[in-house]
Amino acid sequence: MNTLLKAMNVAGVGLVITGAAIWKLFFTVDGGERAILFDKFKGVKDKVYGEGMHFKIPLVQVLNLQIEVEKTFRTQKSTISEFVLK
Repeated sequence: MNTLLKAMNVAGVGLVITGAAIWKLFFTVDGGERAILFDKFKGVKDKVYGEGMHFKIPLVQVLNLQIEVEKTFRTQKSTISEFVLK
């Protein structure tokens, strides 16, 4: 019984460590935001990350900046005759 309890304890600690490692592999960018990563070897990366879940290398890449973006739409009235080829 004691051996089973030790095995369960080791398995539980292993699952917690594995879960924490997987958690650090990803970052999420919320809706309406953009993010930039900082790589400790290459500096600020050129890519701007949009909404969603993204991969990063733990301890090497750090989420540097998250910016909230507002989208504005512009409407323009037109007539069908502008699109008809003559």
